[in-house]
Amino acid sequence: MCVTPAGGASVQVAVGPLRHSASAPPSHSKVLAVLFALLFVSCGVVQVYSLWKWKGKWLLAMTIGCFTYGLGVACMASPSGLAWFFLLTTLSPCAFIAAEYVILGRLARHLQASQHLAISPRKVANVFIFSDVVTFAMQGAGTGIEIGQIRKVLTLGRWLLLGGLALQLVSFLFFTWMVVKFVKNLKRFEPERLRKDRSLTFLQNEAWLVWGLLLSCAFIIIRSVYRVIQFAAEGDDQSLGITGNLSSDLFFYLFDGIPLFIAVAVSSFFWPGRFITPQSMAPRAIDTESRSSAASAAIVTKDAVPLDKYRERGRPMPPPGPYQHAAHPHPGHQDRRQQYQQQQQQHYHSNPYAQQAVYGAGGYPQNGYYPQEGAYPGR
Repeated sequence: MCVTPAGGASVQVAVGPLRHSASAPPSHSKVLAVLFALLFVSCGVVQVYSLWKWKGKWLLAMTIGCFTYGLGVACMASPSGLAWFFLLTTLSPCAFIAAEYVILGRLARHLQASQHLAISPRKVANVFIFSDVVTFAMQGAGTGIEIGQIRKVLTLGRWLLLGGLALQLVSFLFFTWMVVKFVKNLKRFEPERLRKDRSLTFLQNEAWLVWGLLLSCAFIIIRSVYRVIQFAAEGDDQSLGITGNLSSDLFFYLFDGIPLFIAVAVSSFFWPGRFITPQSMAPRAIDTESRSSAASAAIVTKDAVPLDKYRERGRPMPPPGPYQHAAHPHPGHQDRRQQYQQQQQQHYHSNPYAQQAVYGAGGYPQNGYYPQEGAYPGR
């Protein structure tokens, strides 16, 4: 890829963002390259051990990405390996992002909190992984054109690469919004899910899975923003003036290497496959006694306000809150149902037209409604 004319004059050679002079190849820190390569390979080895001991083959993409990214960083130590460095460090994070997409849906089913997600947990992985595949293809095509230096489509290659990175960032921002919304709903309606059990050790506490997912998303966003700025701002001279070369070791390790290492290290440390199993994701009966305190708190707060307003205005009561899943009722659902029925009985008692709607021609209650004994004279 380095082109040197017969006259010996140096020419500019482009390998993605690493454009340099053929007579003066770039100098990168071999120590940092080897160090970060060992860090990512170590994460991959830990994840292989976790796969063997606790299973979780649905995280295999992240494990493979650790090895390929580590190999790409190691290629940075040699000027002849810059093409592989550019290719592997650009595409490997797609595997990390795909793993995050899979974790969210399975985590929601494991916590029996699927109703708190914006979309079905079974569709989360399918929708976002499809977007990840599309952006991966765009980045792969753009990277190949950049490395191959196909002059006729060189501009197209840069736009494909930049477009793939930008779409990936937008998709992951929407995914992170879903994660934040999911955590907020858990804290509001089922706070016991996020409480750390003090009887368990640090590594055994599954509440850290939720916070670890948030932390990973934050650092992946940092890396994605850096990559978009890098390819959007750098021109032929590869410089922004004040900030300098965005492809330098300082910027690369600070905004790419370190954030991605933290993101994969969290999953290596709290291996999700150790907690999330097919048995834990199966629907199970809810222990209502363990949620009694949360149910009482739910009635006293915002749900009681609209009920008072309806009673004061003499309107029929609205149905209970939006969380009425048959398998996973919202905490406080049964208590709100009882309160709703009592207020409906008062409404029917004072409204003769409502009594006719309740009792049919045969004198029996309709629609499964049975008022309290003695509520209606003669019935």
